[in-house]
Parts: sequence; C-alpha cells; structure tokens
Amino acid sequence: MAKYEDLKTITDARLQTIQTLIDAKDWDMTAYMMGCVLEYALKATACKTLSLSSYPPVKSKKIETFFRTHEFDSLLIISGLLDIFGSGGSFFGNWSAFTQEYLGQWTEIRFEVGGKWDEIKTNSVYNELKVLISEIKKRW
Repeated sequence: MAKYEDLKTITDARLQTIQTLIDAKDWDMTAYMMGCVLEYALKATACKTLSLSSYPPVKSKKIETFFRTHEFDSLLIISGLLDIFGSGGSFFGNWSAFTQEYLGQWTEIRFEVGGKWDEIKTNSVYNELKVLISEIKKRW
C-alpha cells in the first residue's frame, strides 16, 4: 500500500526523473515514466477524494482488484477528476492528447526497445503531462 503523502512525493520525484531521462534522450523510458507519473498523481488524488490514507485502502481481495489498475480511465473515475478531464471538461483536450499515446497495456512500454517514441513526440506528450499534473495538484 502506498500512503497518500508518499504518492504525492513520488509524483514530484518522478517528474525530476523524467527531466533526467529527457536530457539523456532515453525516449522510451521517458514515455514509461510519464505514464507512471500520471498514475501516481491520480492515485494520490483518489486518496484525497475518498478520504483514504493509502492506496489501495485496505487488504481485501475485492477492493484490491477494483483499485489495482494502471488504466487511466478507471483511475480518472476513482480520482474524482472526471469533471475537468472527462468529455466536456476544460482539460479534456490535454487528457486526450496524453492518454491516446498510452492505449492498451501502456506499462509494457518498459519492455520495448527502440519503440515508437522520439524527441518530438516525447516533448509534446510531456507538455500535456505538465498541464495535467498542474491541474491535478489543485485537488490534492
């Protein structure tokens, strides 16, 4: 279980990791880490929204199955941010521009070698992530 405050700290730490990876021109790992950052931020927000001290909240098979997900759309619902990132929300365009690059099992990016990421695409998606994280932090 990750504690609420730890998820916020990890989000900020991995944002710094992203910049290091960009500087090293490691586009595939940067892409993976950007997905992780959004996941950590959404899980932290879910803790805040649901008044939970950790994520997942308790040791229960049924609850853990519901909360143990890497799917951004599921995490969006759990986080309570659908009003700003969902269809009709003021940041839906940013959400769509980011998440369209992470279809399917996005966590598999970490196993790709010479994947579909390059400097232009990575920087574009990173700019969207910065907007998303800025808005998410307003709800922490």
